[in-house]
Amino acid sequence: MANRKTMSEVSTPAQGLATADNNTFVRYWQEVSLSDIGLNIQSLEESIISKKKWFPYNKGGDQRKWYGNQTYIVDWEDDGFRIKNFCDAKGKQRSVVRNPDQYFKPSISWSDICSSDTSYKVYPNGFIFDVCGMSCFNAKNPINLLGVLNTKFYAKVSKLLNPTMHFQIGDFKKLPYIEVESNSFEERVSENITISRLDWDSRETSWNFKRNELLHYADGSIDADCE
Repeated sequence: MANRKTMSEVSTPAQGLATADNNTFVRYWQEVSLSDIGLNIQSLEESIISKKKWFPYNKGGDQRKWYGNQTYIVDWEDDGFRIKNFCDAKGKQRSVVRNPDQYFKPSISWSDICSSDTSYKVYPNGFIFDVCGMSCFNAKNPINLLGVLNTKFYAKVSKLLNPTMHFQIGDFKKLPYIEVESNSFEERVSENITISRLDWDSRETSWNFKRNELLHYADGSIDADCE
C-alpha cells in the first residue's frame, strides 16, 4: 500500500445501461434462437456489422466468484436504436445509456446487491453491462486485481466503506489498490477462474453447455476417457 493508489487510479470503474423496461428489452438467452445472439463481439462497431439483435448482458446476478452469471441478453440491434429512442408520452428519453465506450470490453464485475461479502468475477469480451452489473475496465493486471478483490481483506474494507447491501461505483473507487507480486498467486487465480468456468459451462444455463457430465457414466464413455 506504499503507493497509496485507489481503484479509480488503476482501472476504469463504470456503471452501465438502464433500459427502463427490462420486460421489453431483456431476455434469458434460451428464449431466442442462438443464431440471433451476437457472441464474442469485440466492439460497438462489430456489433453493428454483425446485424444481430441480441447481445450478452451483464446484470450482476447472484453472489458468485471468478466466473459465471452469464444468463441474460439485451436488444442492442442497430447500435441500440430502440433503447436509445425509448421515450415517455412527452418525448423524454426513459432509458439511460451510460459509458457505451466500455461496451463489449472485458471487465471485472460485481453485483450491486451484496447480501454477504462482495464477490468479483471476470467477464470476457462481448458483454454490455447493466446499471446493476457494476464493472471496472482497463486494469493493468486484471488477474492479479481479481485475486486481491476476492480476499477477506477486501470484503472487510468494503463493509467499512459501505455497510449496506449496496456496494456502488463510488465505493469501489475508494478502495485501496494492492498488487500481490507473486507468480504463484496469479496462477492460483487463473486456476480458480478455470474451475469456475468449467462449473458454469457444465450446466444447461450456459450457452457453452455441451453435455451433462453424468451421461459419461450412463453410457460408459467415462471408461474410454480413462484409457
